[in-house]
Amino acid sequence: MLPFDTLKDQAGTNGLRISQVAEFRRKFGANTMTPPPRESLWKQYLKNFDDPIIRILLFAVAVSTIVSLIRGSGFLDIIGILIAILLSTGIAFFNEYRSSREFDVLNATRDDMAVKVIREGHPSSIPSREIVVGDLIILEAGDAVPADSWVYTADDIFTDESAFTGESEPVPKDTGERVLKGAFITAGKGQVIAAAVGDSAEMGVIASALGIDHTTQTPLEHKLEDLARVISTFGYAMAVLISVHPGDPDRRSNRSEFRYGK
Repeated sequence: MLPFDTLKDQAGTNGLRISQVAEFRRKFGANTMTPPPRESLWKQYLKNFDDPIIRILLFAVAVSTIVSLIRGSGFLDIIGILIAILLSTGIAFFNEYRSSREFDVLNATRDDMAVKVIREGHPSSIPSREIVVGDLIILEAGDAVPADSWVYTADDIFTDESAFTGESEPVPKDTGERVLKGAFITAGKGQVIAAAVGDSAEMGVIASALGIDHTTQTPLEHKLEDLARVISTFGYAMAVLISVHPGDPDRRSNRSEFRYGK
């Protein structure tokens, strides 16, 4: 985030010159965040089979198949379990895919949101994605801050920064103070100077950090993993017991005849 004094001298009261816009966009980047890398659709679908319940059902299918081949019956039960597995994994995959698509649409809508700026002394409205570092932005109550910025002029400006700080009450802002991309102006009006855009903004840094594959597990993750291991072991044992349960009528009859000496 560039210092306030440096940007204040560049923006002045007339904002950037049109010739500076392309230069600053090339130098400091565009006001869009790089989407996180996504796995292919088939990998996303196969990840649903990592669920402990699905693993138990697959194990039950394997054991039931072996028992059914020996007995020569019980194949309808196997088909029913397979259908349940496919329905469960298919619905989970569809919901995840739909959620990711809706998230992309929301991001595109946010980047196309109109923002009022001053360039070469003239106010104009541009999409949020076209904001560059050094732009003089006009904000008033109800507007979302389109980039990490410094307050240039303030007329009783209050911002809602609960997404970053957790504070439920609006925070007053004065000249030279920082406002973050994604915060909302709840009252007042004024002008701010864009100081960081896109991936360089605080929101972009947070999004990038969330996308890192952390190998260190938290204590809660360890406990959940242990619980899943216990549930899986119990499930496998029950699957074996159910599959080899002496439910054949002839076997029960033979047992009864042996008991009563017939």
